[in-house]
Amino acid sequence: MVFWEEMLAGFADIFSAPFKSFDQLWVLIPLVIMWIVLAVYFARFKKEQLGWNTALANGITLGWLTLEGIRSLFEAKPGDFWLRFIANIAILGYAALIIYFSFTHKISSKWDFVLGSPHPVYFLGIFSVMWGYGTLEINLYVLLDLVILFAFILLLNKIFSHFVKSAEDEEENPPEMPSFGKEPPSQSFGGEKPELPPIGKPNQGFGDLPPIVKF
Repeated sequence: MVFWEEMLAGFADIFSAPFKSFDQLWVLIPLVIMWIVLAVYFARFKKEQLGWNTALANGITLGWLTLEGIRSLFEAKPGDFWLRFIANIAILGYAALIIYFSFTHKISSKWDFVLGSPHPVYFLGIFSVMWGYGTLEINLYVLLDLVILFAFILLLNKIFSHFVKSAEDEEENPPEMPSFGKEPPSQSFGGEKPELPPIGKPNQGFGDLPPIVKF
């Protein structure tokens, strides 16, 4: 019973932490917006891969977010300073791995794109900032809640991507546009264009007119 109470308290702390400091909202709001935009983009373009350069940029982004959290940590100096400092250093090490693998191509692109994908990068970046500002507690229950929350976000993204129509399908099968200037279809049987009867007889001018006199 105590376990579930602590787990619920951890979720309450996670969702209330962003609003405990107005300064950190200036960092968190753009992060959330970029995360949502990228999630929608890759849901629309399902066949498009992340790319080495994008994974590199995501690693750099996570790196400066963690450094921002460490800077705020030295300013706030909470009671559990060293625990928060070690957590941010661990995230900074993860960002350094993404940067190294993306820059050197030492591992396969599949694994590098997983490590440097927007979901783990922005998820860790957001909580690194909150740990640095001292607005989110660090304990076993909060860590378990973060794992559950991350798994739920991945599941939600999977469901969202399933229902979003792929842009590649729209490009391969574009809607037909109405054509202008074309002749209307023939009304005759079989769809063949009816032929007009000839005017007059061959070599006899027009209709009943006498033939042209040759000299």
